[in-house]
Amino acid sequence: SSGFKQSVLLARAVCFCRPKYPLCVDAVSSGVMPQESNADVCAELSEGACFEVQGLVKRPELNGRLTRLGKPSGERWAAQVDGLGASVSLKAEHLRPLRVPWVASSAAACIEREAGSHLDSFSCGGLVGIHGLSGKPELNGLLACLASPLGERWAVHIEGFDKQVSLKMANLRLITRKNVLMSRAQPHLAKPNRIHDVEQLAELLLNDFVEGPNSYPVLRALAEARISDDAEVLIPDQSAANRCTLATWSALEENEAHRLFYKMSLCGRCSEIHYMLVDLLNAIGETTLPTFRNQPIAEMFICVGFVTHDYKRLTLQNDFGARYWQHSTKVHNGARNHMWLEFPKPGADPNDLTQRVMLDLTAPQFDILMPRGIVAPIEGGDSRYTKCYELPAAYAPVHFLNWTCNRNNTEFDAQHIVDTITRFQQQFGIPRQPSSLPNAHAILVKVLRGIGVVGPGALMSEAQHCEDVKKLERACGVTLNELKSMDDVAAMRMRSTLGHGPTAERGGRPPQ
Repeated sequence: SSGFKQSVLLARAVCFCRPKYPLCVDAVSSGVMPQESNADVCAELSEGACFEVQGLVKRPELNGRLTRLGKPSGERWAAQVDGLGASVSLKAEHLRPLRVPWVASSAAACIEREAGSHLDSFSCGGLVGIHGLSGKPELNGLLACLASPLGERWAVHIEGFDKQVSLKMANLRLITRKNVLMSRAQPHLAKPNRIHDVEQLAELLLNDFVEGPNSYPVLRALAEARISDDAEVLIPDQSAANRCTLATWSALEENEAHRLFYKMSLCGRCSEIHYMLVDLLNAIGETTLPTFRNQPIAEMFICVGFVTHDYKRLTLQNDFGARYWQHSTKVHNGARNHMWLEFPKPGADPNDLTQRVMLDLTAPQFDILMPRGIVAPIEGGDSRYTKCYELPAAYAPVHFLNWTCNRNNTEFDAQHIVDTITRFQQQFGIPRQPSSLPNAHAILVKVLRGIGVVGPGALMSEAQHCEDVKKLERACGVTLNELKSMDDVAAMRMRSTLGHGPTAERGGRPPQ
């Protein structure tokens, strides 16, 4: 029953090559998510529609990326691909309709119809409610995402359905998030009996991390946003006393406000949110294997490296708030050192790096887009990422200790991670295993209380001599010294590639 942890591989430094013919994430032998036919794709092609690139041989690095269609030219379409400055020309056979992952029906409780909405305000990516259908009454009341206009109809993605359907505008009611902060209430987006599904758990965690009741007190009142071709500068409204909803965040269109808010909120937070996810999956794996699209996952890996592609730098022009150091211009996405998770596609050889699925919940900070903040798996070996080393998921507690000691953030960032994990475990009945992040954190709290306030480096030195830490190292199968050596090699590789080494997340350390 604990095969998720028992079958892990030994940690290894990774030197991998781009696959010549990468496969799409959904094109697995299990056939759980069947491919749409070419006729289905052609029927949905229209200017402004969003698709996923697939099957390119000469430019395989584009496979799996999101793209928005421009104007057609013969049998091809002009397409703006995520991460590219110039548009490319693609055939219909290389376009796959973008599927919006499962959206919980209970989310409708915090989404209301905007009074006085007009049909001409419909736009791609907008949310609608379905009503008045007589042929398929079972769809009435469901939420859907607008994909592309089709004359007097719209192609839409309906919650819980894989393929797009075409509906008349008269059967669609435009809705808007009156409070995208989810009323600052406890999350209820996941169904407890499906919490073992990786995508659903990741989406729940992402939304809770950014918009939930215990999210960081990041900038909510925006005076102005200055956006250019290479930079995005946010100017806080320091006079506002109350939180603002994203729908009224500056004068931005709602989708743009949502994108910028997620990008800002996830800047420098890659370690935290992925630690939460991997620890919860480790705990779930004690009793049942986590799944990906109804297929079991036997292994998962923590990946450390850096991003190499061009993206827009996001900065804040002035400070906001007064309590913590993240209420400041130190909020930025300039640190390219990165952490994400990977797992083998169902049925694939775990040693074949080309047959991996990447989960990067903080991808929006690097303009690697996810539709409306929803988790979107990435094809393994994506050229925008350089992996320096990977570790089995079972090593997470010691890796977390290493991260916490290096950043000297036991009582702030690390505490926030543990609080979130504990809350999710209580809400969904997930048991805590002995080798876990909360237990690792408890060891550091005990060490810190014994020595008092320490500066950078001192906590690591104390931890390395702590007997409880040594017991945890033996239980997980890796030591802090081994992780330090891996990080040193990763930093050297980053310097040789980018010309600079890792940058501390969020730009500094809070007082301990």
